[in-house]
Amino acid sequence: WFFNRLKNDFIFSSLLKRLHKQAPFDLLFTFPGCGLTLDPKKLKIPVVQLGQGCWTEFVNQTVSGRLDALIQKTLPGTLFKISGKKKYRTAVSQSSGKNCHVIPIGVDTEIFQPREKPKARQQLSLKEDAVIGLFVGRAEGAKGWDILMETAKALPSVLFLCVVEKKVLPPSENILIRQNRSPEEMPCYYNAADFFFLPSRYESASHATLEAMSSNLPVVL
Repeated sequence: WFFNRLKNDFIFSSLLKRLHKQAPFDLLFTFPGCGLTLDPKKLKIPVVQLGQGCWTEFVNQTVSGRLDALIQKTLPGTLFKISGKKKYRTAVSQSSGKNCHVIPIGVDTEIFQPREKPKARQQLSLKEDAVIGLFVGRAEGAKGWDILMETAKALPSVLFLCVVEKKVLPPSENILIRQNRSPEEMPCYYNAADFFFLPSRYESASHATLEAMSSNLPVVL
């Protein structure tokens, strides 16, 4: 999965370089999987690189300090959105000087906050007495979708409410799929659940995890 993302990033970065030569940009926004491999020094323009430094498996097993070297090469005006992994968040602040500004990932606590569970379940047509685990994310291996399916089989008394992007067929009776929910609907989903479940293979602090915590929902990662 990671190497496929990296391959796609190289392809996209090459396209950006060609476009920049044809009609130079004044400012470039990038994010993981879409311009992470660009070298801001060669582009000679400010680059805003948005990314979550919370890929635990990748950081622990692969990076081993390379992120610091990457940050030190950035141009003034480059921004990093960092979450998780205190070691790297600290490294960004200490090693980059004026080249890097850290923007902590955030959640609107006025929107994502504890509300009445019975009311939320009624709005979503869910049973009041059910034990509900909530999954929010892509139905793919990187997010641990296969782990969720195995967990659902092992816990048939628990209803796993899954908010996903693309349509998927529920593999078992205790998996309920809801597709493409709007941001305005999500607080209701967090408050209808008993716990949040995201067995992701690369995240320790996804945005959905922070939204769940802001809603006072127990989190299982």
